[in-house]
This record gives sequence, C-alpha cells and structure tokens, in this order.
Amino acid sequence: MRGKRWLGLCIAAAATTVVGLAFQYLGPNIFPIGKGFRSSPLLLLLQAPLALIAIGSLGIVVGAAGIAGSPWRVAVTAADTESPVRRTPVVTTTRLADAAAYIGLIVASAAAAVILIEFALPTLAQIAGVGPCNQSPTVVCFSAHPDFYQELPPGSGSYTTPVSRFYDDILHPAVLAAWPLAVAATVASAIALASGTGRPGVAVIGLSLGSITVVVMAAQSLAFLLLGGD
Repeated sequence: MRGKRWLGLCIAAAATTVVGLAFQYLGPNIFPIGKGFRSSPLLLLLQAPLALIAIGSLGIVVGAAGIAGSPWRVAVTAADTESPVRRTPVVTTTRLADAAAYIGLIVASAAAAVILIEFALPTLAQIAGVGPCNQSPTVVCFSAHPDFYQELPPGSGSYTTPVSRFYDDILHPAVLAAWPLAVAATVASAIALASGTGRPGVAVIGLSLGSITVVVMAAQSLAFLLLGGD
C-alpha cells in the first residue's frame, strides 16, 4: 500500500508540473495584461507557474524516491506455480509491466540525452570553430561563405551558423518535447513498478532518469523566470 501511495504522489506531482508548464507558456495568451493592469490580481495568477513547477518537481523527486525504495515484486504462491491457468493472468500483467518499464527507460534516456546535448552545445560550438568570418564579420564575408553562413529569413540581414541552425531547427523543438516526455517516462516507470514488473531495476533507472530530467528542466525554467526572462 505504501508503494501505491508514493505512486499516487508521483502522478499528482507530474500533473501539477504539467499544469504549471501550461500556465507558463499559455498564461500570457489566456490572461493578456496591459500596462494599465499592473496592480491587477491577474499578476499574482501569472506567478502561479513558479509555485506549481517547483511543487510538482519536488513531488516527483519525493514520489520517485519512495517508489524506488518500496517492495514491488509480485508474490508468487504455490498455486500459481501448479496451475498454468492461474499463472496466465500474472504472466500477462508482468509482460505489460515489463513493456512499460522498458518504454519508460527508453523515453527517459532520450529526454536526458537532449538535455545533455543542450548543456554541451556551447562546448561543441567552440570545438566546431567560430567560422571563417570571425575576424571580419561583414555581409561581404558572410556572402562569400554561403556553405557556413545562411541569411534567414532571406533579405533580413541576419545570418546564422551551423550551430545556431542546429539549435533552432532541431535542438530547441527537442528540448520543448523533452519535458513532457520525461514526465511521461517517470509515470510509466512508476506504473511498471506498481504493476509488479519483473524488471524492477529497469523501471527504477527509468524512474530516476525521468525524475532527474524533470528537476533539471524545472530548475532551468525557474532560474529563467526569476532572472526576468521572457
């Protein structure tokens, strides 16, 4: 029963985090506030994502730790080993739980990999080099190296490098998707443990990766908002 309570906490915390994210990204569109509404109570509502994300992330960590420390193995009785008919439902349930454990681990690993790439991108950019126009950042130089610099959008006068294009076209959308994927992986791994998976180690690793990714991204988002980011 204790394990199921931790599971309930983890799922509730994941839902809280999702609600906080929704308010963070959709709040300005749902509650447009002009300059004349500086003292409006809606300003307090727009600060709700900070609390929801923080509380949800903390709940995921606590719930994941509780789940990982709870006994989740399915008890097998003598009757289960004697009768194939009675053993079939348990085997079917275990297979589904095992599938959920592996899915949770794969999805959590993908989300964690995206965050690692995001952190490593500045170093990768230095390794790739600053480009042939570092000493002469002029339009003439940019135009002379179209394989490295591209004007996007055309006619804007703004030039991009391979690293910036990789971030804008690939990494940034992947980062936006990593948070919900990490939350889903955490919940899937928790459900696998609650369902008595035969691969508890796989589920615990997926649970840990998913919850750590959620916390890291929550810390990034909170730091960005607290520092006045738009």
